[in-house]
Amino acid sequence: MAWQTTFSGRFLTMKAVTHVLPALLCAGSVAAATAPGVQVGLWKKNLAESINMPEADYQETVLIRRSDSILDFTWSGVAADGTKSTFSYTGKVDGKARELPGGMGIVGTMILTPEGVTRSLLKYPDGSLEDKMCILVARDKMICYATLTDASGKPSIFKEVFDRLPGSSHGR
Repeated sequence: MAWQTTFSGRFLTMKAVTHVLPALLCAGSVAAATAPGVQVGLWKKNLAESINMPEADYQETVLIRRSDSILDFTWSGVAADGTKSTFSYTGKVDGKARELPGGMGIVGTMILTPEGVTRSLLKYPDGSLEDKMCILVARDKMICYATLTDASGKPSIFKEVFDRLPGSSHGR
């Protein structure tokens, strides 16, 4: 093969990412996992199952109010030092860059893939870029795979796992 992976160290080369990530994102029942509204609800990051996160102990929740041709969500986080952050996005999934509210200086571009998965590109004020896709792998579990290229151009990959909080909508 033209690429190598080393899972024991939780590391993937960028060549592996370009081959493996699309296959992972499209595996299984993409139609069921991407049907309009199935991701609606309140989600909390599962720290134990998430790997290679830039800030591993960062507590995160995401409230998804709509997920179809319009994406409407609010992300909230609490850093280890107690600093709180939040930003929201409400808009068309149309590939156009927009500054996200919240005063964090993040520019987001939401793109609908042919498989129906929303791809989010987030550009941060320091020049780093996050390229993320999230899929529902079970009724109450969502996994996001992403690459993060820091301001110096160094790429990394991470997996972020979210569990739907009890009582939140299942989009049905």
